[in-house]
Amino acid sequence: MKTPKKDRISYLPDELLIHILSFLPMKEAVATSALSKRWKKTYTWLSRLEFDAFPICHCQKRPYLIDSYHAFEMYVDNVLKASQSQKITTFRLHFGGYCEIRYPSSCNRVCFPDMEPMRLNAWLTFPLARAVRELDIYARVRTPGNLPSTIFVCGTLELLKLDVNLDLDVPLSVRLPNLKEFNLSLIFFPFDDSVARLVSSCPSLQRLDLYGAWLPEAPLVISSPSLHRLAIENVLEYDGRMCKVEFNVPNLEYLDHFDTCPRSYSIAHLNALVEADIELVEGCGFDSRVVLGFVCLMSNVQHLSLRYWLVLGLHYVDASELNRMLPVFRNLKSLRLGCCGYYDWNKLLMGLLNCAPFLEELTLTQGIRYVGDETDDAYMMVSDRDCQPWRRTQTVPSCLGSHFKKFVIMECYHSELDREIIKYFMRNSLVLEELVVVVCHPSVTQAARTYYEELPRASITCSVTVTDK
Repeated sequence: MKTPKKDRISYLPDELLIHILSFLPMKEAVATSALSKRWKKTYTWLSRLEFDAFPICHCQKRPYLIDSYHAFEMYVDNVLKASQSQKITTFRLHFGGYCEIRYPSSCNRVCFPDMEPMRLNAWLTFPLARAVRELDIYARVRTPGNLPSTIFVCGTLELLKLDVNLDLDVPLSVRLPNLKEFNLSLIFFPFDDSVARLVSSCPSLQRLDLYGAWLPEAPLVISSPSLHRLAIENVLEYDGRMCKVEFNVPNLEYLDHFDTCPRSYSIAHLNALVEADIELVEGCGFDSRVVLGFVCLMSNVQHLSLRYWLVLGLHYVDASELNRMLPVFRNLKSLRLGCCGYYDWNKLLMGLLNCAPFLEELTLTQGIRYVGDETDDAYMMVSDRDCQPWRRTQTVPSCLGSHFKKFVIMECYHSELDREIIKYFMRNSLVLEELVVVVCHPSVTQAARTYYEELPRASITCSVTVTDK
């Protein structure tokens, strides 16, 4: 008769068992309480608590497992009641969402669970008294109240993610001395200065992500000497313009900004900026001078991406003003440009290239974007007008002779203007190493490949890649 094998795992020290459970999904860790008396309360010492109601969805467009939501509430209540750990490293709570679109108009409040305010407050405040370091809350409720103000005086927080339809209740005195990363997503950002006060009261803040809708009446103010990364996305679609945007972020290294064009900017020097990705959407009274002024503030950046509407705004700037206002981008190594049509590409590209003496890579992310054929009179007129400067110009930006190594055109139609621009770069780029052409339709791939591979080139080391992917 064989001797039964011993349950060696159950005899391990509590600290080791808790460590093993920390690698399991939360529900599986809780389920181990049914194994034996030895395991019954082991999970209650976990310092990482994660609750996610997915795939439960209250959205009227696609409801799913709504009847299971009460069981989720009871599950969270029971785990929190049983928890014995006095130090919570991570607390993650996600419920009430999962609608198709995140924009404010996409769902009404009936799409969210009817949450008791006392229960919600108990959930949100539970980790704050237990030295929590990482707090991640995604919450949508049918009757929104205020976020507990105690969140903003939690001295142990290092990471805070809030994606809620609740109102901010920022106290006059904010105490977040250790907060390094803050991600805030709201349906509508408040009119008052609560966000500005909150950000300026975080002395250790290094990363800030803001997502939501700003109404045009209130300025957007960000002031933080410690901030290294800033991402802002204004999702509100309206015909007005934000009154003012103010940034005081002298040590900022990475900027990702998607917004409507404001009436004005007030931005301190961005001397530490490494990478910027900018889009300014056209609103009422789109001001190309404001757009140009914003781009000029990026003069120290190394990697710059200018998107669709912003490029359109630059197209509208007079050539003399563009050449007069643009600074020298001495650190710029790579430039990505979106496109909105066929507006004076020679003016814009030459203006930017002449100000970037050390540029190594240029990408036209949406190609040249004008579609037509030889039967389209408007196309032929525009095509000829825009092609002439590329054929005749004797101007060669200094970067093409010494540093320019890679040229990428995406969504290429293999039009006459496409061909003239590529020919210009091929014959004037002395150290070009790679030309990449991504055509917009497989039917032109072979013709484009044959054409561009046979082009004369100033750099004998230049490779040519033509693809439709």
